[in-house]
Amino acid sequence: MVFDVVASRQRNYLKRVRPLVQVFSTRPAAESLAALADHGPGLGLSLMPTEATTVEAVAAGLRRFCVEHQWDDDAGVVAWAAETEAVRLAPRLDPYVGAVSGVGPALFAYLRMRSGADALKPDLRVRRQLQQAGLVVPADPVSMLLLAEAVAEQLGLTRLAALDQLLW
Repeated sequence: MVFDVVASRQRNYLKRVRPLVQVFSTRPAAESLAALADHGPGLGLSLMPTEATTVEAVAAGLRRFCVEHQWDDDAGVVAWAAETEAVRLAPRLDPYVGAVSGVGPALFAYLRMRSGADALKPDLRVRRQLQQAGLVVPADPVSMLLLAEAVAEQLGLTRLAALDQLLW
């Protein structure tokens, strides 16, 4: 999940990210947050060096959260996603993942969504779809998140993630 989130940055998900995730999933680093934090994603995955560093740092941050709260990886990332709801619009306030270089509001939101939180990734895909619906969509991801939350409420959606899926 961590690899998927970072690899999705400015890449076509279906054409580029899914094949990369498939290759990564066979590697020892895919076994746990600790393995990924300790060894990184490895070479040959078309990641920029800074992205590989971001993958390692995010895994290390989530692992630290899990250890501090005495959870396994799965329960820990779910708990982390829930606990970061209060800082969803200001991810830098999260000392585990939000403070990692390379993680901005869009990746933070996507990581939370992939970890079980009710979220939406404010990316180019969402922006285009909202524009096609006739909305004026701000370019910055935090404003886009606020707009998406308002749209979901107006549509009567009980989950923001449902709007994300509708926009696919």
